[in-house]
Amino acid sequence: MDLEKLAEKMAPLPERMGEMSQRLGVVEGRLGVVESQILQLRTDLDDRTTAILDVIDSSSKATQKLVDEVLEAVTSGDEETRREMRLLHKDLVTRITRLGESRRDQ
Repeated sequence: MDLEKLAEKMAPLPERMGEMSQRLGVVEGRLGVVESQILQLRTDLDDRTTAILDVIDSSSKATQKLVDEVLEAVTSGDEETRREMRLLHKDLVTRITRLGESRRDQ
């Protein structure tokens, strides 16, 4: 290839390089915008995740409180039932004893 043809082929290169440089600047600008949007999205997602975890934690605490209250009510009811059963048993034993004594007296 002779020098003239090479020079002809190389002549548009500076102009094309300028165009490429401009296009690269545009791409860099757009990439910067996308990067800032991604960072904003990440911040938003972190905030929302934290809020969701707070709600879950609050719900868990409320559920545990409810479970504790129900367990206490059941335990209290069990104790009351046992007390009543003891009284009924004592009354039954007394009645059986009286029946036995009245049969002996006959």
